[in-house]
Amino acid sequence: MGELDKIVLPASCSKTKSPTFRYWTHSGEIIRVTCDDDLTLEWLKTKVPTLKTWEGATLAVVRMDELLKLTKASLWIPGEAQADLNEKDVVLRRLERQNPKLYVPKWCTFHHETTIDPKGQLFVFVDEDMKTLKAK
Repeated sequence: MGELDKIVLPASCSKTKSPTFRYWTHSGEIIRVTCDDDLTLEWLKTKVPTLKTWEGATLAVVRMDELLKLTKASLWIPGEAQADLNEKDVVLRRLERQNPKLYVPKWCTFHHETTIDPKGQLFVFVDEDMKTLKAK
């Protein structure tokens, strides 16, 4: 978001109408910025291609109604991480055995982090393969 700040701040000091945003969120590999109006959306469309991204990242501006609707499942495993719980596929296999009515084999890991305070691991799964999601 630092790169976006570099282009937003000068625009907000100009004499023309400044771009305005309602909010932004970050979830897994997606940064969602909500524009306040169509003028801001069009401004963002011209600026995003000029941003420097981190390695392997791509940025695209899409309308909210064009975004994928993902079904997410969050899992919190409290306590010290155990060697076998660090393996995402082990966690998915356990979930599949404990939830036979869900189609867990179709799930992929959207986000995973190990936390210190409180100690534990957070997993966020989505119901599609990440390669499929990135292709869309």
